[in-house]
Amino acid sequence: MRPDERGGARTAAVVLNYRRADDTAACVRSLLASEGADPEIIIVDNGSGDGSAERLASLFPSLVHLRSGENLGYAGGNNLGIREALRRGADYVLVLNNDCTVAPDAVAAMVEAARARGASIVSPKVHDARRPGVIQYAGYRNIHLLAQGVPVGEGRTDRGQYDRPREVRAAPGCAMLLDRGLCESVGLFDEQFFAYSEELDLCRRATAAGRRIVYAPAALVRHRKAATLDAGSPAYAYYLTRGRLIYARKHLGWGGFLLLFLPYFAVAKVLRPAAAAALAGRWDVVRAILRAIGWNLRHPVARDGTGCAAAR
Repeated sequence: MRPDERGGARTAAVVLNYRRADDTAACVRSLLASEGADPEIIIVDNGSGDGSAERLASLFPSLVHLRSGENLGYAGGNNLGIREALRRGADYVLVLNNDCTVAPDAVAAMVEAARARGASIVSPKVHDARRPGVIQYAGYRNIHLLAQGVPVGEGRTDRGQYDRPREVRAAPGCAMLLDRGLCESVGLFDEQFFAYSEELDLCRRATAAGRRIVYAPAALVRHRKAATLDAGSPAYAYYLTRGRLIYARKHLGWGGFLLLFLPYFAVAKVLRPAAAAALAGRWDVVRAILRAIGWNLRHPVARDGTGCAAAR
């Protein structure tokens, strides 16, 4: 791992693959074209079992390849790569969805923002890869009591209106730069989540520990969104619902959970989507939402951080 061109920081990028070799290859090629930073790229195959791991190894033989024997989810699969990056000496680790591509200067801009502003997490500007110039995330908000992540600027044409760097309370999980100190002291993604809301959880733990999260508009990432799990699929409904409930159970007191979160969640995140799915004849989605609730009724959630994988 070579230091970047701006003063010696060593950076790694973790790209998680699950049965989407073409997307992963496009993501990796964009990282290989990085300017001003030379990230060591770690490809983690998340138990694909479809030959994509072998294909990626043949396409990029000089990169670091890790393989999990099973699907560990977003949290567990990325943790596998982050631990390896830290073991290899990374000062910063970029966690990047495989349905993303980065602008040539994006990695360097994120590292520069982290160093200049003393940030432990950096959130780039994210465009919709399917609609050039349209924003997905110009920063990210955590509406904590509703266990809800809210994109800033979503769906708006980028005219430079979100080009001011600023401190934020959360970063979207599709692309986030983590510094080594955060990983070693606060921990990695909480693997209780499997997928969805684990980025809100990590950001919540970071801010509670006094760590800064910064939005860096000079770092541009393009994201397809829901490429691994289709937004209309039962799996998407299951993990999204399950993750929101885990976050609320882990972080909210009983007052906030019962009086604010639960009424909102029951109407906006259970009854409304379940009714829409039922009207469309998607009873598989309805069953997925109910299974997610059932999972939370049957399983305890570690509120004290014991479910978090610390990098030590």
